[in-house]
Amino acid sequence: MIFSRFAKACLLPALLGLGALTAVQPLQAVSITNYYFTGTCSDCEGTVTGTLVLQGYTPGNTLDFTNFVSFTYDGSNLLGSYVIVPSMVTLFVGNIPANLPGPGSLVINTNVLNLTPTSKSLLVLPVTVPTNPYFVAFPDGSWETGTGGAPADQGTGGSFSLTATPEPSSVLLLGAGLAALGLRRRRG
Repeated sequence: MIFSRFAKACLLPALLGLGALTAVQPLQAVSITNYYFTGTCSDCEGTVTGTLVLQGYTPGNTLDFTNFVSFTYDGSNLLGSYVIVPSMVTLFVGNIPANLPGPGSLVINTNVLNLTPTSKSLLVLPVTVPTNPYFVAFPDGSWETGTGGAPADQGTGGSFSLTATPEPSSVLLLGAGLAALGLRRRRG
């Protein structure tokens, strides 16, 4: 009887704690970041917006395909909205500057293009237009997007701004803390 109380009070929690420590492996979290694009449309009405979602990217570095999660263009009066996901992408290059908000260099293409250098930057403009969605932004703030065979929206004043998305482990930790507070309040 005394041993069972001792086991319940000391040994069992110690063994469970030791088991929990050895069973838990650290998670390698990949940071997911949303970059919000806004631009002034030259051929359509008003301001256009889009969201570039990247993983494991450090602003100012060169982008590569492993960074790409998705790009969503919210559309205009000339071009409907679209979403580009990794399985669609044939070309993804550029960089988002470390100091935001500001213009970035970006090419996202979902079809094979013939590309030619331009005087604007080291990036390229499409010579033949893809039949699938594409998006191009330049360091001077100019930008272009289109689908189905012709550029549909283009403009100036293109700028990216930064909003970080919490990692899943942070959200889980917050949820567990709120649940514990709720249980404590309910009991007390």
